[in-house]
Amino acid sequence: MSTSKKRIVILGAGYAGMFLATHIARYVTEKAGEVILIDRNPYHQLLQEIHLVAAGFRTADEVKIPILTLIDRMDIKFIQSPVKKIIPDKKLVVLESSEITYDLLIVCLGASIKYFNIKGARENTLPLRSISDASLICGKRKW
Repeated sequence: MSTSKKRIVILGAGYAGMFLATHIARYVTEKAGEVILIDRNPYHQLLQEIHLVAAGFRTADEVKIPILTLIDRMDIKFIQSPVKKIIPDKKLVVLESSEITYDLLIVCLGASIKYFNIKGARENTLPLRSISDASLICGKRKW
C-alpha cells in the first residue's frame, strides 16, 4: 500500500458501523484508500425489531440482513471475525486468525449490559440486546 493510500478500518457492523462504512465508501476512491468493515457476525441485526423475536412474532432470521447484501456494489471489504485486541501504538487490529493494519480506526462495537453491582440482577434478568438474547427469551416464554 502506498503512503498516500489510506486504510480505514471500521469495527462493528451495527447501525453506527454500517452507516459510517457506506457513507465513507461514497467519498473514498480506490486510489485514495480502502474501507474495511469487520464484524463477528455475517449479518446486521435489526435491533428495533428484536422484541418481536422475543415475543414470538418474528424469527431470528427475519431480523437479520446479510452484511454482504448491504454493501453489495460498494467498495467496502468485509471481514467476518471477532476482534481480539487493538494495539494503537502499532496501528494494528488483532483478529481471531489474522492481523490488520490501519491508518484510521473507527470503533463501533456497541454496548454491553451493566448491572451496577445490584444483587441478583445478573442471575434474575434476561437482557434484550441481541437476536440471541431475544431467541433465549422466546424459548423461555410460558404463555
